[in-house]
Amino acid sequence: MNRFLGCVLVAASIPLIFCTHAIAAGGKIGYVDVFGAAAQSKWGKKISEDLRKEEESLRRALEQKNQAFASARDDYLKKKDVMDAKAKDRKEKELRNMAEELQKLSNDSSNKLNEQKKAASDPLFKKIYEIANKIAKDDKYELILEKSAIVVPSEKDDITARVVSELDKTSPK
Repeated sequence: MNRFLGCVLVAASIPLIFCTHAIAAGGKIGYVDVFGAAAQSKWGKKISEDLRKEEESLRRALEQKNQAFASARDDYLKKKDVMDAKAKDRKEKELRNMAEELQKLSNDSSNKLNEQKKAASDPLFKKIYEIANKIAKDDKYELILEKSAIVVPSEKDDITARVVSELDKTSPK
């Protein structure tokens, strides 16, 4: 536990070292809420909407398979007492296969959605960092931090709205 706490303290002090250097150099320090900028931007909203639609489509397909499985299982449970052993075994194997297929579809859907999210988000975050870097150079910021790394952020040092504004001028690539 002490080792973990030590690692956390070291990790938390790294931004402070950079801040101290920037302050000592007389430079400005700003911050950007990267995830907030992504969520507020037109580009980010489009990604969210597209992913929501894809998730809904995958959910419907999964729901249909789940209903088919539930129906087949219910049918088996109603008829199993009058089935011979061979028919029971065949139906149970069919139900196991359907359950495995359902689980595979669920995993595949989740993986597909995660891949699409990453593929759509990576260029967005790259652009956010490019814009923040340009603002830092243009306005002579010594350091731009991510908002989550700051304990008590100052409104005057927040460049998030400017990042969103610049981001909205660009189109997704």
